[in-house]
Amino acid sequence: MKTTGSLIAIGLGAVLFSCLPCSARAQTSGCVVPPAGLVGWWPGDGNADNLVGPSGTLENSAGFAAGQVGQAFDLDGQTQYVATDLDAANNTITQEAPVYAHFSTTDGDWDALSLILHDTPEADLMVRTGDIDNLGFGWPTGFDPFSGNSTPAHAFPWSIDPNDPPGTDRIMVITSYNGHPPAGRDGYTSTTSRPANNVHPIELDYDLGELAVRSAVLQMFVDDFQAPVWHATYQVTLNGVRAPFLETIINALNQTGPIGKLISVALPAEFLPQVQSGSLVIDFDDPTTGAGDGYAIDFVKLLVNLKSFTQEGTIEGTVRLPE
Repeated sequence: MKTTGSLIAIGLGAVLFSCLPCSARAQTSGCVVPPAGLVGWWPGDGNADNLVGPSGTLENSAGFAAGQVGQAFDLDGQTQYVATDLDAANNTITQEAPVYAHFSTTDGDWDALSLILHDTPEADLMVRTGDIDNLGFGWPTGFDPFSGNSTPAHAFPWSIDPNDPPGTDRIMVITSYNGHPPAGRDGYTSTTSRPANNVHPIELDYDLGELAVRSAVLQMFVDDFQAPVWHATYQVTLNGVRAPFLETIINALNQTGPIGKLISVALPAEFLPQVQSGSLVIDFDDPTTGAGDGYAIDFVKLLVNLKSFTQEGTIEGTVRLPE
């Protein structure tokens, strides 16, 4: 992927910024005065020089390309980054702090709480609810959330950000849990309470225009589902319609840790009219067993008319027919 221009850091929060730094170039109508609290500004003009502090180094074959303003960093959104040595408290050198540009042509700005993209390398339409941030914990260095690999275990509970879309980045405990679970309860259930841990559906709203839905794939970054351990039986609905193909997957997950991973599921033809409606409401719940199982969702992504996946793999195994 390409950044749109400069990388700037206020504290140690790096963000993309399309601009010319007034302090370093001849002033133009498009230049920007450095904001207060600035500790790092990397224009990306053919090097990793920092205009206001220690310069960085390009890692894992990171490079440069044409940006919206001058040159820009050209990063793959996965392992390539600009390594810096900034200490936000006193602007002195301490330890390496990688600066990632969380942007990709397939998913846009990872920090966006919701996003719609047309004609991406993956699909005719991409709709996403939830930012791509591992429930707010961030991604380990070099970890690709779209690889299908599981994250390392993370801490819990955590504070809910009221800006996150309903159903994302929060612990949810199934509605049938009443304090007397049949097989004990997990950490999410033990450390949270009603109503903060109530189940919230996840909603995707979009305008298809003249686009006809020929196929659709759901990608969901799911966390801590443990139905086999706590004897839960999840029901998954799309616009209120039971989706057995999703229930089979969710009820087979054992994400003790807690850990998260991406699951990708092609929607059967009978569910394509739900996608064509321009709104998809997804609900994960267990209304019957009373199991002590909580879970979380980082983001949900809908791909309409899939072209290809950016991540592909091979599965080998043996299929046995019933005797």
